[in-house]
This record gives sequence, structure tokens and C-alpha cells, in this order.
Amino acid sequence: MRSLALALLRCVAVRGDRNHCNHHEVVADVDGTRAVRKTFKVLHGRGPVMASKSGACRRNKYSGLAPAQAYALEVSVLTRLNERPVNASGACRGRYFPRLLRRDDAGLSFLQSHEGERIVTAWWHGRNPRPRVNRGFCALPRGEVACFATCATAALEAARVAHLDSFDVPTAAKNTVLRDGKLALIDFDLSQLYGFPRTKELAEVRRAHRLAPPYAELLLAAQARLCNATDHRWNGSAPRPPPALGAATPGATCPAATPAGGATRATAAA
Repeated sequence: MRSLALALLRCVAVRGDRNHCNHHEVVADVDGTRAVRKTFKVLHGRGPVMASKSGACRRNKYSGLAPAQAYALEVSVLTRLNERPVNASGACRGRYFPRLLRRDDAGLSFLQSHEGERIVTAWWHGRNPRPRVNRGFCALPRGEVACFATCATAALEAARVAHLDSFDVPTAAKNTVLRDGKLALIDFDLSQLYGFPRTKELAEVRRAHRLAPPYAELLLAAQARLCNATDHRWNGSAPRPPPALGAATPGATCPAATPAGGATRATAAA
């Protein structure tokens, strides 16, 4: 069974990224399509070493979860978001999260659909004093950005999923990707399903998340700040720049999902 799972995950790596607790990379799947493989391991030398054994990540310092627990959480969340189409996309006529393609429980690795490039790929540290911006995000009308975030938030609520890593402008931006003019929310490392798991670390993150502005407001702020050529400051004291490219008409509306699966109208931010 393990050999079959590994065969199904036979992909050609295109590029990757890693932190102390997981590694993810864009790959070419067996059918040639692009996908993202995420592994809850740390790669050392010539082969993979379980993070829990290497000492690099016995537990994620932000979630308090061991690698096996973090893997189980993210797979469960993606499964939940994909098993209920009426909750995940029906009322809003779209898909807002990656699809879980395959899983390898023994290897703590899964394959998900590639939903595009991050809207920002560099930060205020090191040798990159300014964020590197996905210009396609700047070209999106503000109304479309607001509609996406409103629908994604409603779909999460309907699925009883809390995405806890989008509590300010930088985190909302780094976990939002764009492909062919369509946005998606990714990375459920810091999340809860039906209010679980309940670690001390996630409880602290949850409190910060509850005090945060709505996801739509954060994405609109990201667009305004990132797409202004003269002001890339993230802090709240930064002066508000002019409207981003393709600003929406004030009062524009879009369909939004509700937890009950019905449809309502959400007013896009002007």
C-alpha cells in the first residue's frame, strides 16, 4: 500500500520552499499538470528525515502540533473543504481553496492542486527591503478581491473551518495566491476544524484572529499598499495610498455563500 502511494506521488519537482516543520514544492504531476506537494518532514543530506526525529521540529511553535498531528489536521481540513461542494463553492459559483489530490499517510505527505503564485513573495527583511508583488493582483478590480474574500470566509464558516494564519495584512497576503485572474486561500498549518485541535498555541492565535479585521478588509489593504509604487509599509501608521488599479464601483455587489448554503448579497468595499 505504501509503495502504491509513493508511486502515485511520483512527481518531478519544479521548485520548493521549507520551514522547520514542513516542506512544500511545486511539482509536475504524473499527468503533466502542476501541483503542490507538502511533506511534514525536514530534508537533510541525501534523504528525508522525520522532523520529529531530527530535533528540528518536534512541535510547531505556532500551533503546538507534532508533524504527524499537523499533517492530519491539514489533510482533514482540505478533505472537509472538498467534500461539501454546496458549502465550499455552490452559492458563490467558485472554488476558493486547493483540492486535495492524493495523500501518503505513512510518509506524512500530500498532493494538492496548484492554485497559482503568491500575491507577494518577499518581505521587509534580509536583502529584500520591499515586497516583490504579483502584478496580476494589482490589476484585479477591488470589487473582485472583496467578493473572493467574502465568499471564502463564508465557505470556511459553513465548513466549520477556521483559517488562523490570516490575521493581519502580511499573513493574509502570503497565504493568498493568484492564477488566471482567480484568487485562492492556501496553507492551513494554523487552522481548526470544528474548533479542534485546542492547543495553547492555537488558542493564542485564535484570540489574535478574533480581534483581526475581516479577511476582505485585509486583502484590500494589501492591494492598496502593495500596488502603490511609493509606499510599501505594512504598519498601520502608513498613510492610505490612492485606490489600487481597477478600483471597484462603490456599492458593487457579489453573491456570497451563507453557512446554511443559501445565497445572499455582499456589498464589495469601495
